[in-house]
Amino acid sequence: MAVVSAAVLFMVIGFVGGSVFAANILGRKMVDNSKLADKHFKIMYLLNQWLVVLEHGRSISQYFIQNHYHTIAIYGMGYLGKRLLEELRGTGIEVKYLLDQQLEASYGGIPVLSGRDELMPVDVIVVTPVTGFYPIRRQLREKTKDKIISIEEIFKWHLCKLDEN
Repeated sequence: MAVVSAAVLFMVIGFVGGSVFAANILGRKMVDNSKLADKHFKIMYLLNQWLVVLEHGRSISQYFIQNHYHTIAIYGMGYLGKRLLEELRGTGIEVKYLLDQQLEASYGGIPVLSGRDELMPVDVIVVTPVTGFYPIRRQLREKTKDKIISIEEIFKWHLCKLDEN
């Protein structure tokens, strides 16, 4: 009888322990998936704003021209960073360098720097990741006194201009 009781006890302990372990792993995975879904929703929302700006015959370069930003750096070469770089080609806005941890020494003929490199002076650095702007800005602030903005600021500016008209 003692052997059966011990076996049942160990089975219950194993079941409870396994359940707690599995719930812990699944809980962390759900949080990670929720953060990823939120990030992609923000990217989709921003791309929608971009399309609204384009549908009204405006271009992203107008923001830089109106604010007297002639040289820029782009932080982050994910979806939004690549789209921004492509839209600025041929507009007279010079992208002096890119900041990205994942890319090699250059991208499309433009130097790629990491957070450890010395930063060249520019009129403004545009941070394209839609999450984590403030920690990124703090990190960049240690290396430069240049103006640092989020890509979201560009679209807010454009949408306010559209509302004024």
